[in-house]
Amino acid sequence: MPDVKERLTSIPLGDSLGQVPDTPGAPGDALAGVAAAAEAVRRADDRLRGTVEAARASGRTWQEIGDVLGITRQAAFQRFGRSD
Repeated sequence: MPDVKERLTSIPLGDSLGQVPDTPGAPGDALAGVAAAAEAVRRADDRLRGTVEAARASGRTWQEIGDVLGITRQAAFQRFGRSD
């Protein structure tokens, strides 16, 4: 069974986030590219938050999640943990 990091790196993000179009040409084209990239970031953040919640629900620790994300367990908790 592949580990968590292996599974995350195998997710085809382009398929789920959409492709950010190349934006040569008029300034309006560049702004459309900025808008598309911002939307891709928002969707990626939503997906990341959901997968972190699922990982926690399945018993993964903040240390494991932080390791996969390349941050400390405290940073992972501060970003994704719930405050009651």
